[in-house]
Amino acid sequence: MTAYVIITPKEGEKFTEFYILGPNGTASDYPTELKVGEEGEPAGSET
Repeated sequence: MTAYVIITPKEGEKFTEFYILGPNGTASDYPTELKVGEEGEPAGSET
């Protein structure tokens, strides 16, 4: 039974990691709000 558990991966949900990064490429000091008419671009890394 142990070999079966190790060799056969569990079936289940698959997830995608998504990071919101600020202007310096870190997860800090990023804008959280935009004013009406203000432009912004999403920056992130998806794996």
